[in-house]
Amino acid sequence: MFEFIVVHHSATTSRLGREDHDGERLWIAIKKYHRNRWKERFPWYVMDYHFGIGPTGKVFPGQPLSFPAWHTGDDWYNLRSIGICFIGNFEEELMPKKQFDAGVKLIFSLMNRYKIPPENILRHKDIVRTLCPGRNFPFEKLILSLQGIGEA
Repeated sequence: MFEFIVVHHSATTSRLGREDHDGERLWIAIKKYHRNRWKERFPWYVMDYHFGIGPTGKVFPGQPLSFPAWHTGDDWYNLRSIGICFIGNFEEELMPKKQFDAGVKLIFSLMNRYKIPPENILRHKDIVRTLCPGRNFPFEKLILSLQGIGEA
């Protein structure tokens, strides 16, 4: 079913106001924006990512895994991948440890469930011309962490 996992950043702030400690309000706003963009063509559509991860490590549901998400800009990858959005702008900021750790845990569980090898964990910019997931996204550390868990 899935061959790849593609990581993104939201390219936004990590929270929507002071009260949005874990980024949930921002996630809901992103979901609403995506839903409104696609609802006429795809009434079943929820959003462009299957999962979101907030700055405190809270994991948010997005598009159900039973449906594709339009997250890569390439239909071939959209139909074969799980899209995970780390909330924040990692072109300008660093990822909090709790968010990184939650990402490792989520991605590792999805790798095991769908038998996805570490070399099939991609950044959005590995597929199309974009800066996503940002120059400060700890991609190499992510891959090393996933390989380390798998060998343990």
